[in-house]
Amino acid sequence: MKIGDACPDFTLPSTDGIFRLSEKLGKNRYIVLYFYPKDNTPGCTTEACSFRDNMEDVTKYGADVYGISTDSIESHRKFASKHGLSFPLLSYEKGEVSKLFNAYNSLFRAASRKTFVISPEGKVVHIVEGVQPREHVRRVIEYLKNQTSK
Repeated sequence: MKIGDACPDFTLPSTDGIFRLSEKLGKNRYIVLYFYPKDNTPGCTTEACSFRDNMEDVTKYGADVYGISTDSIESHRKFASKHGLSFPLLSYEKGEVSKLFNAYNSLFRAASRKTFVISPEGKVVHIVEGVQPREHVRRVIEYLKNQTSK
């Protein structure tokens, strides 16, 4: 998956019910889909809480956030509740969706830390990878801010 690619449609269980990408597109909002390895680990908790703490800016610049990992919905619910996460977490226990996005670490059988910004039309317009957990949200916000100032 690279910038400019059409994002593949997928359906997964989430902490808010069933998530269908195709139902989220076309609403004049970006989708921030961030893959992370595991609930309740130090880096993933830092990353999720960073999104939570900066959600006002993310939404101000026209985006909705969805976290995604191989953890179960029950694990996601506990993680979200424990940390007061205000965005849905999606579960793909077999890793199929992260493989579509080339965000799967087969050695650890978990997602790689990678974030995709998807346009309202369903195109991948920005990818964030290879940064510290706290850096992800800052880079996403910078991108969204630049899009709204054009």
